[in-house]
Amino acid sequence: MSPSEQEERSAYMPDIALPTDEKFAVEFNKNGGKFLYCTELSEVYDMLDKIIIEQGWQSEPFFTTDKNLISICQSREIPFCSDITSLVFFTGCEFLIAHNGSILMSEKQLGDKKIVDLPDHIVVFAKTSQLTPQINDGLYQIKRKYDRIPSNITALKNFKLQGADKPEFLSYGSPIKNVYLLLLEDL
Repeated sequence: MSPSEQEERSAYMPDIALPTDEKFAVEFNKNGGKFLYCTELSEVYDMLDKIIIEQGWQSEPFFTTDKNLISICQSREIPFCSDITSLVFFTGCEFLIAHNGSILMSEKQLGDKKIVDLPDHIVVFAKTSQLTPQINDGLYQIKRKYDRIPSNITALKNFKLQGADKPEFLSYGSPIKNVYLLLLEDL
């Protein structure tokens, strides 16, 4: 097969399917998200510190309601609050969807808030065990995970591209956010 035939074919049908983790990383970055892979919790802390310095958030309280993330904030001396008017939302997620690089969330992370109501800057802490190939796999896992299926299940999938304007109409009603993902290897 000639290089031009290979290029044409790969645009529609790749010869080799990427593993779930690589597919997610490619799609998440393509959406404009900032992906930070960590093998140890200490790396997560270091990356979080670097994000704070890069963005100038040293005195900005992080909006979070997750007890585990409050613990991280306390250990890193990051101010935190339960006020949605904060500049930064620090959260976990239900699952990471490889197919389109989106982040599946529910009332467990969002409460009764919609994504449009959240701060423009979101820092998500997730683990590799939360990666799933398709959204239906994530929804199935949510159903298995909880006795009562949580409400407000939604996918965060539109991120700000640094230095580029992404037309709002391409987001199909989903607000565009500046998203960092701290992904911890746990498998």
